Amino acid sequence: QTSAAKVGVSYIELDKPVTQATLAAVQNRCNEVIREALPVTVVTYNVGDPELDKAHTRGLPGDHTGPVRVVTIPGVDTNLCCGTHVSCTSQLQMAHIIGSETKKNKHYVYFLFGGRVSAYLRCCTEREARLTKILNNAAEEHIQLVDKMQKTLKISKRSISGFQKEVAKYEALAIKDARPPKSFCFIHRKDVDMDYINTFLTEIGDKDILVIIVTGDGKESPSQLVINSTDKNKTDIVDKAGKRLCELLEGK
Repeated sequence: QTSAAKVGVSYIELDKPVTQATLAAVQNRCNEVIREALPVTVVTYNVGDPELDKAHTRGLPGDHTGPVRVVTIPGVDTNLCCGTHVSCTSQLQMAHIIGSETKKNKHYVYFLFGGRVSAYLRCCTEREARLTKILNNAAEEHIQLVDKMQKTLKISKRSISGFQKEVAKYEALAIKDARPPKSFCFIHRKDVDMDYINTFLTEIGDKDILVIIVTGDGKESPSQLVINSTDKNKTDIVDKAGKRLCELLEGK
């Protein structure tokens, strides 16, 4: 698939990972062959013809019958193939290897040819322009700025997590020390996460209190509902309250 938003990328699977130096060498060699405008010839042979032994192949299936196509690029390769081919290497225009990755012990190399290279470049430049506008800095500074933002975000998250835990401890202590003692408590906070919830429940401990906590607003952030009680006699109440609240909040 090739579009302004997404360029279709081809890939091959290899037996082992390859280095960046090898990928660069392969890409340079492919573009050399394209610039040389070498002819691509297709010859059909019958099974058993000795000419087939000259082709690079892993062999034909044992039950294969009929003619066999051999594709040759002089000085480059002779191979068996049943696909569609160009008549001259220059028709491929250019080759670009995007990169490689390993997933589940399989090694993939991703590449583009011809018009897909320019389409991919167009997508990259458009994405770069949008990032430049969002980040308000030069394109060559994108990586440094995003790296700085990621580090700042991690620090901010740690700080927020610490504040949430402090607030949870304070609110749990206030409920535990309330007079007269509370049999239940309901808390709704839009801007907290599981750090707050876990800390609150830990601080409440084995206090005989039915706890209902709802987080988020269901719009800008996902909502969470927690109902908890250490009193085994309130198991039915927890189940019934949980089901009823889920119905009212249209949750699960």
